[in-house]
Amino acid sequence: PALNSGILGPVGIYFVEVDSCAEARLAVGSHPTYLNLVKAELGTGKTEGILKPLSLAASHVVAITHRVALVDDLVFRLQLENYKQLKTKDVEACSQLGLCLNSITNPKFGEVLYRAETVLVDEISAVVRECHTVNGTLKKNAAATWQRLVGLLKKAEVACGVDADLSTRDVLALREAGRPGQVIICLLYTSPSPRDRTRSRIPASA
Repeated sequence: PALNSGILGPVGIYFVEVDSCAEARLAVGSHPTYLNLVKAELGTGKTEGILKPLSLAASHVVAITHRVALVDDLVFRLQLENYKQLKTKDVEACSQLGLCLNSITNPKFGEVLYRAETVLVDEISAVVRECHTVNGTLKKNAAATWQRLVGLLKKAEVACGVDADLSTRDVLALREAGRPGQVIICLLYTSPSPRDRTRSRIPASA
């Protein structure tokens, strides 16, 4: 779905049009205190081109995705510890962790999450919707999971979420996880046509 700038713009959400993953990553790096959301088509290399460099640059990083089955691939690509294999005795020393959404409220990982300076969310739209789906997989833990996620994103020095399916409703929900007026949407097009190259830059006052 297309993002509705007519709805998002007036509430302080800024759009930056980029032409590559590298440019999107630079946009995130230029505004590390913002909640950076990257909408990019499937197969454009969001994980390798954006999340991986951010992960490798961080001393304390947590990466989250919405399905247990997706964690193994995510931690392999971002070179993180897998929460499913992390022993309790090793938690204190862990500084780079990949885990599933339903485990961010697990007290076992509380200290690792508290120390996270960089928080990365793969398929962030699915994560948001999982937290707001009645009778979803999170069940009664949905509200607590959402509040935990919001807290992590607010506290992080660098916060970035990527998804091909990012919608206007998802972004509005995520406003809660960012400081007022500090949400950037990076629109990534692999082959933009000249008539689609209308650029908007972040205002200097943002």
